[in-house]
Amino acid sequence: MSGALRTVAVILNSACLFLAVTGPALAQPAPEGSRDLSLVTHNAVVIAAEAERIWPHIVEPDAWKAGAQLVPVEGAEHRFKAVLPDDPDTALFHVTNVEFDAPHRRTIRLNALDGTLIGHASWELTPVEGGTRVAYHVYSQQAVPADQPPIDREAYVHANRTRFQEELNALRKLVETGSP
Repeated sequence: MSGALRTVAVILNSACLFLAVTGPALAQPAPEGSRDLSLVTHNAVVIAAEAERIWPHIVEPDAWKAGAQLVPVEGAEHRFKAVLPDDPDTALFHVTNVEFDAPHRRTIRLNALDGTLIGHASWELTPVEGGTRVAYHVYSQQAVPADQPPIDREAYVHANRTRFQEELNALRKLVETGSP
């Protein structure tokens, strides 16, 4: 599988596609001849717990997020490589904490291995009656090269929105019951 197709496959199947940035930074057109797979999603769940109980799971999401896992990059505080559990030595992309306001907000930046910005994702924890609202905002910019098989954009967006909501529901279950 080519590097570009593997990246798109990881994005479709990995929980580490979380991205949140302002519109103008992502409003660049896809490279000529490629097909745009940009993604913007907003998901949320209310968890019957205080933000302080939820926050450790936002910092270390492996117990409730599917797909790629984040492994700290040695010597680089707040920087991680995203890897698949069955291939922990192969970095798929890099993740950097760009906002870390415990226990309220974490924003990460995702970059391709060549440094190209893929996008950002943010978790926001807001107190509400009966617990904490956890919102997850994803903004990404991806393009499928013209020489790769086409991807159904609507199915891609739907699959990611569905997966992100299922992951937030798993987080709720983990925090409220102690079991994912």
